Amino acid sequence: MTYLLMIGITFGVFSQNICAKQFYKRNQDNSKAIFVYCFIMTLGAFFVATIAMAVQASWNPGTLLYAGIFAICYLCAIIFIALAIQSGPLSLSSLLQSLSLIIPTVYGLIVLQEKLSMLGWIGIICLLISVITTNIYKKGNKPTKCWFVFILLACFGNGLCSVVQKAHQIAYGDMFSTLFMSFAMGIAVIVTGILVLYIEKAKKTNIFKFVHGNIYAGFSGVLNAAVNLSMLFLAAQIPAAILYPTVTAGGIVLAFIVSIFFYKERLSLLQYIGYTAGVVAVILLNL
Repeated sequence: MTYLLMIGITFGVFSQNICAKQFYKRNQDNSKAIFVYCFIMTLGAFFVATIAMAVQASWNPGTLLYAGIFAICYLCAIIFIALAIQSGPLSLSSLLQSLSLIIPTVYGLIVLQEKLSMLGWIGIICLLISVITTNIYKKGNKPTKCWFVFILLACFGNGLCSVVQKAHQIAYGDMFSTLFMSFAMGIAVIVTGILVLYIEKAKKTNIFKFVHGNIYAGFSGVLNAAVNLSMLFLAAQIPAAILYPTVTAGGIVLAFIVSIFFYKERLSLLQYIGYTAGVVAVILLNL
């Protein structure tokens, strides 16, 4: 059952990126739409997490500290991956975001003293090969420097989110997970809401009037809350060195398939090899 849930999480992560891509296709001429997207997304996530918290009805002040740290990392992750998807290819944005798996994997191996089999280590190596080869571009196709910065910051935020989730699980087990997520999403809603209000004040207009496809942002938020709550649960069931790389690599493969066949993105031979390495990694990490 836990591994079926992990597969569901993988599809949830992938679907969030698709929602982001669809949203930006609807708002190509509006650079400020990104902040509306993040606000609606976090609002949807807060709604789901708060309903879950009401059902669980638990309270612990110590959880709020973890939630606050998570909220900061989460905001860094969602804002910068959204900017990367907006300014670059979906396939490579999703793939290079996988660099974030290095942070929780190293945390699991070094800090938590978790063990990996030989096949697991080969899987990690395949993931690194995937990241390197897919970052080799043909002349003239290289994304902008801003895109690289966005990806780097998204990786940093996303990786630390996983570490905070694991640390919270170690401290409290399965308890207070919904409180953790609801409080974190509440902070994210406030911050993104302030950003939207600031932009409206600067532009002296209601930017919501010029944004299309808000349903994608809302659905992405619902998926995001479901994924994070599930990750908090699975962190107690599956070693971090397996859980986080597998979810990330699975999302890479799905994003690749949709990018090639739906968005018609074209990659080099080395980049195709890199995606193949990602598939191999998913298989090896689950043996």
